[in-house]
Amino acid sequence: MDYAWDMSVTIENIMNLPALKGAKIVAGKNGLSRIILSVTVLECNNLDLLRNECMSNPRCYGSEIVITGFIAFRNNVEAQCKSIRKLAEDGESALIIYYVGCIIPYLDKRVIDTANELDITLIVMPENKIELRYSDAIDEIMEVIIRDRLNDNYFVSEVMEMISRLSSNRRNVNAVLDMIRDRIHCSLFIVDSFLRVLNESEWPRDRGLPVDIILAQFGKQFANDYSLETLEIEGNRYWGTHTLVDEDNGVRLYLCIVKETEDLGMDLCKQATEVLQTYFRLWTENHGTIEAKQLIKSILQDETPAMKRIASILRIEISAFSEMMIVSLAEDDSKTISFKKIENAKSIIEGFLKNYVKPNKYICDIYERDLIIFTEALSNEAKDLLPELRQELQSDGTGIDMTIFETLTNAKKAKETYKKYQVYKSYATAIYPKKYFLTSADINIAKYCKEIYDSGGDELAERKEMLCSMYQNEKDKELLDTLAVYLLDAEGNASKTADYIFVHKNTVKYRIKVIEKIIGHEIGKMPESYELYIASALVRIEKYLNP
Repeated sequence: MDYAWDMSVTIENIMNLPALKGAKIVAGKNGLSRIILSVTVLECNNLDLLRNECMSNPRCYGSEIVITGFIAFRNNVEAQCKSIRKLAEDGESALIIYYVGCIIPYLDKRVIDTANELDITLIVMPENKIELRYSDAIDEIMEVIIRDRLNDNYFVSEVMEMISRLSSNRRNVNAVLDMIRDRIHCSLFIVDSFLRVLNESEWPRDRGLPVDIILAQFGKQFANDYSLETLEIEGNRYWGTHTLVDEDNGVRLYLCIVKETEDLGMDLCKQATEVLQTYFRLWTENHGTIEAKQLIKSILQDETPAMKRIASILRIEISAFSEMMIVSLAEDDSKTISFKKIENAKSIIEGFLKNYVKPNKYICDIYERDLIIFTEALSNEAKDLLPELRQELQSDGTGIDMTIFETLTNAKKAKETYKKYQVYKSYATAIYPKKYFLTSADINIAKYCKEIYDSGGDELAERKEMLCSMYQNEKDKELLDTLAVYLLDAEGNASKTADYIFVHKNTVKYRIKVIEKIIGHEIGKMPESYELYIASALVRIEKYLNP
C-alpha cells in the first residue's frame, strides 16, 4: 500500500501506518491536520525535573509527535495531566500513549478531558499489548517524513503555516531558525553588518561551531546575493553562504548558513531566506536591537563566545558579576503568570538597582518565566533594603519568591545554579516557608534532603527516628512543631519562634528545655544540632509531598 500525500505529513496521515494499526484517537480530533516534522519520546521519573527542565524549553516550536508510556507516572493521573499541559504549552501536536492495560492500568477520563481542553491530539495504542515497541512507530513516521521531504523540496508554505500556529509568546526568530534548521540540517546565524551574532541555531543542536572564525572568513562586506563558499578551519571543511534578509532603520541583517557536508543547495538557502524575510515583514519590528535578555540567555546556557560578544555590544562588565537574583512570580488560578505583572516587577527592581549599582555592572530581564538579575556584590546598605523591595513588589497582591545566589564565579556555575534552582526551589520553599529570601545554601539543603527522601532506606529511617524519640503522644506534636520553627524559621531565636506559633516566649524556652532533656544535648551544639536540622527539614518535605 502506498502511503503518499500531496505535501506535508499530518497526524491524520500517520494514522494509516501499519505501526499504528488499531490505535484510537480519543481526544483533540480538531488537530488532525497539524503538520508533523519529527518524533520524540517522553519518559521521566521526576515530575519536578520534567516540569522545570525537560519541558520548559523556550526553543520548542511544536510540530513534534510525542510518544510515551507514562511509565514513571502510571498510577499518578495528576502527573499525566500536568505532562499534557506542558506539552500543549510548548505547542506539541500530539501524544501517542502506549501500554494502557499493561503498565498504565487505564486511561483516566481526566487525562482525556485535559487533552480536549487544550486541543492536543491524544492517540492510544491498542490496549493490553506489552509487545508493542516505540521504535516501530518512530521508524515508520520518520520514513514517511523523509520521503515527503524528498518528494517535495519546497518547504516555505509548510514552515509559514507552522509559524502562524505558534502562540504569540513562542513566535520568535529563534523558533523560526529552529524550524528551518530541522528542515535543511544546517546551522543558521543572523548577524548584523559588524558580524555580531543576534540569533543562532546550530545543527545538531549546541554543535559548538567556531562561529567567530567562520564569520571572519566569510568577510565583513556581505553581498546581497548568494555565493557558496568553502571554508577550511582547523582541518575541518565547511560549506556556507550568506545573504541579506532584513533592513530596518539602517540596520542590515544577514542570514549565514553553514553545513558540514557538501550538499548545501542554493534552492534550500533561498527558501530559508524567503521564510525569514516573510517572518520579519509580518511579525517583527526592530529585530536588530540587542537586549539584556540575550546576554542572560547566553550566561545561563554557558555560551561563552556569544556571552562575550553581547556583553561587548551592551558595554556590560560581566567580570564584575558575582551575584545572581531570581524573582519568581506566583501563578494565578489559571496557572498562568501575568506578563504585565512581571514587567512591572522588572521596572521596580531596575529602579532599585540604579541607586546602588553602576549601569555597566548589572543586567535585569525576563528569562522564561522568571526575572533574572546578574550584578556585582550588593552593598550592605542595599541588602538591608531588600525586605522593603519585596514589599513593594507585593504591593499589588502578587505573590513572589526571591532567591539570592552569591559568589558566582563563571557562566558554568551560573548555569548549574539555575538548573538546581528550577528543580529544588519548591522543596526549599516547603522547608523555609517564612523566609523572605532563599539563598544558595537553602537550595543546597533542599537538594540534600530531597535526595535522602528519594533514596528511602536506612538513612531516611534513622533521620526520622531521631525525632520519633520525642513524639510519644499527640501533645508531643507541639515539641516537633516548635523545634522545626525554632531551627528552620527563627534561626534559633526564641522570640521569633513565639511570634510565629502564637505563644509566649517563655513557653518556647520551656519546650526547648524539654527537647534538650529528651535528646541529651543543647540545641545549638554542633554537629548534633545539624542532624536535628536535617531531620526537621525532611519532615517538612514529607508533608509537602504527601499533604
